[in-house]
Order: sequence, then structure tokens, then C-alpha cells
Amino acid sequence: MKVTVSENTPVERTMEVTVDSKKVDQAYSQAFEKMARSLNLKGFRKGKVPTQIARRYITDDGLAGTVLEGMLPRAFREALAESQLVPLSEPRWEIVSKERGHDLVFKATFEVKPQVDITDYKGVVINQARPEITDEHVENVLQDYRNGQARLASVTEDRGLQEDDIALVDYTCLHEGQPVAHGSAQNYLMELKQEAYLPGFVDNLLGLRAGQEREFEADFPEDYTNEDLAGKHVTFQFKLHEIKVRQLPELNDEFAKTISDFETLAALRADMLEKMTENVKVRTRREAGSRILFQLAGQVQDTQVPQALMAYKANLIFRTLGQKLEREQMTLEQYMASQGLDKDRLFRQISAQGAFEARIELAVDSVARTESIAVPSSEISAQIAQSAKMHGVSPDEMEDQMRQDGTIEVVRYNLLQTRVVDFLAEHGEVSYITPEEASRLAEEEKKQAEAAAKKAEQEAQEARKAEPAEEAESETAEAAPAPIKSKTTASDGEEDVTAPKKKVASRAKEAAEEGEAEDEAKKPRTRAKKKEG
Repeated sequence: MKVTVSENTPVERTMEVTVDSKKVDQAYSQAFEKMARSLNLKGFRKGKVPTQIARRYITDDGLAGTVLEGMLPRAFREALAESQLVPLSEPRWEIVSKERGHDLVFKATFEVKPQVDITDYKGVVINQARPEITDEHVENVLQDYRNGQARLASVTEDRGLQEDDIALVDYTCLHEGQPVAHGSAQNYLMELKQEAYLPGFVDNLLGLRAGQEREFEADFPEDYTNEDLAGKHVTFQFKLHEIKVRQLPELNDEFAKTISDFETLAALRADMLEKMTENVKVRTRREAGSRILFQLAGQVQDTQVPQALMAYKANLIFRTLGQKLEREQMTLEQYMASQGLDKDRLFRQISAQGAFEARIELAVDSVARTESIAVPSSEISAQIAQSAKMHGVSPDEMEDQMRQDGTIEVVRYNLLQTRVVDFLAEHGEVSYITPEEASRLAEEEKKQAEAAAKKAEQEAQEARKAEPAEEAESETAEAAPAPIKSKTTASDGEEDVTAPKKKVASRAKEAAEEGEAEDEAKKPRTRAKKKEG
């Protein structure tokens, strides 16, 4: 097999593949034998038609599509392995020669991830507020621990409900005199915190005593997450059974023994201060490294960013958003309403984020390649084991699933990015400034990021305009770009570096059928006349 690669642009390659004619003849023979076994003619048993007669009905022209469908994906994978290319997009096929007795020659054009050369990534100065953990931070965490150890106690004094009380109630929600679906509960515990409810809702319950009932009205906003209540004027009927309060444990040595291995509260405080200080240092260092990485992404030129990689990143962002909304039991329409977005603006926003993340990945790859930064397989295995535990499956099952859906590449890249960020932070220079200065710089960086996102959005729009009409229609029909499951790195040594085999075969079949249609249009109609005679 002969493979020739042409560089069309920094991100696009055309690969011409020539397969020896002997293999082509062999493929035609195998395809003929397979089809002959299912040939059913009058006067012969199925599959027992003599070869000479079968050839009248099974022609090379008729076999071409089957031959190409079988040969192209295999030859394409072998050519990719030989040329060490990793396609990011589905190939565009061109069949140059497919006749029996001749070499099979085809061209495949696809996008690849370029090797970008990022420079001047050491010694980058980053201005940042000095991280500081005080005794107040420690006390806040201890208070959270106390709340976690609190027990509910009934209020014995004769008094009405107060803020922060916990009320045991029955309630019903009515709209136009009719109960609202899922709007009623009995023996329901609710904590009276203003921030947990609509403005003024808690005030309607204050002063209510055990055994008393109260009715009041409320208006829900149009974008309320519960669709049954969104935009409705409703009536609430409450009955209070009991008032409870949280009883917190005393903050003393006994409490320290309960929640830790320390014998005294002083020892626990000292340990917490040390660990929290170290944690905030690590987080601050990572933030500095991330900011350096964002700066380096600016070195990536527009022509170096593949459209397929931008679409892949946008698709990941959209999937992550979908998972987040599912956890929060919020629909996409509700999310868009809360953010003041329509579908077109959301699509453009995610596309712009995908374009920026694509630049980040190219910068990460460059630094990792130059500095020989890699992710040990043990770290990936640890991540797989953690995910397996969360989903209640074995690590092997989780790894198989992650390889099938491409998630394992996301895990590997995230770990690599973390290592690169740590490297950049270690070799950068952090200049500590006041919190006020840090806030001002953060605002400036936010404006720069918004400007960069706007530029990326404009680039994405221009790129879509430049695409063929049918591809543009296909893309805009989706809520977010959805490319093939592509490998986003050329260094992992995975065998399956292209689209799923069925897709490649399908495209190969389409290319073959297109070639057959062209051939059929050029042929004289002698064969049809012969049958008529």
C-alpha cells in the first residue's frame, strides 16, 4: 500500500492511498462468492447457481459498492497508522480508481490537530491577592461541623414562629381554587430562612403558633423552576403542628474528639489552620497557573484551530450543561430564561467557549510536548476507579464504557491540563497585591475575556458562512455542534483513531454509490437491450 499525504492548511490533510490490484481482485472475488451464495434463480437451488451463469447476474459494476465498503475503512485505518495521523473530523472521500484489475486509489481529506509551538511560558508574571487563612475562617468551618452535629429539639415555651426555626407543617397550594400538582405535603419540616424562599414568603408564617392555621397569597415569577407554579398567583394554606430548633453541641474538647482524632479543641484548630492554609496555597497556585495558560492561548493563531476541535469542545460544554441542569431538575428553556438567552444566543455563546477551549488544548499540548509532561496510567486508573465507585460498577466495566463514549480521553486531558497548570505556576512569578488591586485586575481580565469570546464568536460565525450549504444546515439544526467521537490527542497510541467503523463504511458506501451513478450515466444501454431480446 502506498500512502501520500498533502498539507492543505495547517489543520487539513489530504491522504491519497493506493491499494495493490491483487488485493482489489481478491476483494471482488470474495464479494462475488458471498453474493453467489445467496443468489436465487428459477431452476436452481439457492446458492447453487453455476459460476458462469451467476456472472451474468452479478457484475463487477454491481459489486463495486460492496468492495469499496469493505476495503476503504480498513485501508484508511492502516494508512492512518502508517502516516501517524489522527483525524479530528470525518473524511471527505474521493474515489480516483476502483475498477477490477487496477489499483484501488482514493483520497481522504480531514482535519488534524496541529502541533503549535508556544513560547515564553516560563517566568510569566501574574498579579494576585495574597492568600490568607485567619482564625475566623477556622471558626466558620467549625461552625459548619457543629451544624452537622446538631439535633432537633421541640420548643416547649409558648411562642410563635421565628426566623431560623424549623416548622413541622401541613400545607396546600391552590391555584384558582384548585390544588396545584405536587403542591401539598403533610408533616413537612421546613427551616424558616429568608434566602430559601420567595421574598416575603417566610414573613407570612412568622408568629404562627402550634395548632394554628394561616392562609396567604403569593406570586411566582415567570422563570420559576417549577413549571406548575411559574407565573401563577396562588393561595397557600398552612397548619403548624410543632416548632423545633437546632441544638448545637458545645465547642469544647469533647466535640473535637467526636469529629476528629484530636484530644483537644486547640489541637484540632491548629491542624485545621495548617491544612486550610496549605489548601488555599495550592488553589491560589493553580489559579495563577490557569491565568498563565489563558495568556498563552493567545499565541495560537486563528488558522491553527481546527473547526472540528472547536465543535468537539462546544459539544462537551453543552453536554456538561445538560448534566448540570438534569441534576438541578431544570429544563433548557428555564435555564435560558434565567440567563436572558434564546437558542441562537446560547448556541453562539457555547460555540465561542468551544473555540477558546480549543486554543487552550493546543497550548496545553505544546507545553506538555516541550517539557515531556505526561499522565501516568495509574492516575487514569484511579479516576476510573473513583467513577466506577460512584456509579456502582466495576472498574473494568467503567473503563470499557469510557473508552466507548470517549470519556477516557476527557479524563486524560483534564489530568494533563492540571499537570501543565501546576508546571506553569511553578515556573511563573506571582506578584502579590492588595485585594482591591486584585479586584480591579479581575474586572479588567473579565472584560478582556468577554472581548476574546466575542471575537471567537465572530470567527465561528464566519467559519459557518464559509462552509458548504448542506453542512451549515446540518450544524445549525443541532442545539450544539456534535462532531464525531474524535481523539483529541496524537500521543495516546489508541488504535481506534477515526470515526466509528460503521460511519466510515457508510461514507465509503456513499462514495462508491456516487461513483457507480457516474459510471452508469456514461455507459451505453446495450445490456438492457440484450435482456429484452
